[in-house]
Amino acid sequence: MSGKFQFIHTTSDLSREAKKERRKLARSHVAAVRHSERRQRDIKNFRAQNQQKDDANVAPGDDNNQSILAEHQHIVDITPAPVSLPRSDPTIPIILSFDDVVLMRPFDTLAQQRQDPDAEDGLTSQAQSRHQIPLVAQLTPQLSPYQMVGQGAVDPFYHFIHMPAGIPPRMARHLSYYVTTLMPKMHPSFTTNLTRKVFGCSSMATADELSLAALSAYSATSRSMTAKVEGFHDGVADWLYFKGRTIQLVNKRLSNPDEAISKDVIGGISSLILMESFTGNSAEAKAHMNGLFRIGQLRSRVHGPLPYILAFKILMSAIKLSILTQTPPTIPFNLSYPMQLPLPSISHILPSFASSLIINWPRISPNAKLLTTFHDIAMMTRYTEALYLAAFPYADDDTYLEYLTHQNMYIEYCLLVHTTSNVIEEACRLTCLLFSQTGLVRGYPNESAVIQFTLRPLKTLLQGSVLGFAWAGFEEVQAWVAFMGAWCSVQQEDLAFFAELFRKSCGTLGLVDFEGVHEMLSRFLFVDRVYCERLRELWVRFF
Repeated sequence: MSGKFQFIHTTSDLSREAKKERRKLARSHVAAVRHSERRQRDIKNFRAQNQQKDDANVAPGDDNNQSILAEHQHIVDITPAPVSLPRSDPTIPIILSFDDVVLMRPFDTLAQQRQDPDAEDGLTSQAQSRHQIPLVAQLTPQLSPYQMVGQGAVDPFYHFIHMPAGIPPRMARHLSYYVTTLMPKMHPSFTTNLTRKVFGCSSMATADELSLAALSAYSATSRSMTAKVEGFHDGVADWLYFKGRTIQLVNKRLSNPDEAISKDVIGGISSLILMESFTGNSAEAKAHMNGLFRIGQLRSRVHGPLPYILAFKILMSAIKLSILTQTPPTIPFNLSYPMQLPLPSISHILPSFASSLIINWPRISPNAKLLTTFHDIAMMTRYTEALYLAAFPYADDDTYLEYLTHQNMYIEYCLLVHTTSNVIEEACRLTCLLFSQTGLVRGYPNESAVIQFTLRPLKTLLQGSVLGFAWAGFEEVQAWVAFMGAWCSVQQEDLAFFAELFRKSCGTLGLVDFEGVHEMLSRFLFVDRVYCERLRELWVRFF
């Protein structure tokens, strides 16, 4: 054998893309091992803690507090107070407000980012320092033996979800659906720490029946709506069962001063309100919201300002109710999130997104408030896509996801308090609401009430304006509005109306091929990942 050194050239792909994929695969393996070790450690610590009871429960209050609880213990029977608030000014005092509840200091993160002229994409260290505002009530880690709940959906080394022992099969299948199907739709970054804290999946192994029943009811509602089966079937039966069980458990807790203002009660009532965002029963949602206000007031008197997670649930419930009723939210947006991690540059992602809408807006309306919201939507859409593209720096927690969730909720709030008599401006506002429910977050099917209750006034508005000259010179905007209406349509009558208007608008613009239509829509609120497939279907069917 020769003693010479022989240099062997590698035959693998040395391109930048291949290296990136190999690094991504290595990081995925390391993360999986890390999550597995962390999960085992948490299970061990949990067993050592002997299932300590959550400290959110409070001691019995005074007679005044107990009288308030007695008055509102049957939350489903509460008659909601009438809400009448003009849309002209979002700073007008709200009728149903938290008089005694301090959520957070008012903080417009997006607006302050835009005011920094030296920031790249509005994000410099100076802008980031504004995020470093301590919460009134500090976020505390939650005890959970399931650090990576539902990791079977994303972790190739786990092929099933470990459900806690003792859960009946009727509930287990809905909890499994919630973790494996609904969670990924709620937001692209499926790292589950945030979804456990915010969306109600907190500590499944230690959760009591109220939390699990509320989750099961929410999951059963989604499943029954997307089953595409008419009449009374198992999905509807489970929805009614778990909804009734949740209400029963909430009323039972409200009769006990020790548990009436616990986080589980607030989470259960919030789940009931979000459930109605699927079904559209606004009367029940108002009753639940009215009771949630009272409980929040009472808890703040006992414990002081609400923790961020509870305040987020209450505010999110109010915003979803506002979408159902097409009225301004009943509480002001006084919730801030202290973003302390650096935000990456995202100007290269979707570079033409919303460009036509922003450039042409001064011709449409002199009102700059909605234009500001367009910039916010563009920024948050790019950040959402950055999560899909793994463009964010690695973080052990869900800070980036929680930041996006907070800002997206603020965008919905701004759209709901905006008012105008301009037909095109109002159509754009409603279309942006549809985009926020379909493009930024995909937790709701098109059949859900929050989408259909927004589509109805949009259709009515267009039916009264297409015969006039309101859209003259703004056919591109009309085409985008009509496409979003067609994409969200469920009823054949609605689909036919929006698709025909979309076809006529494209014809007026001289767009005769799919590529031209796609290029035009990409300059509005349009994301290929979400809308392109349905656009092809509409093109084949109606053009």
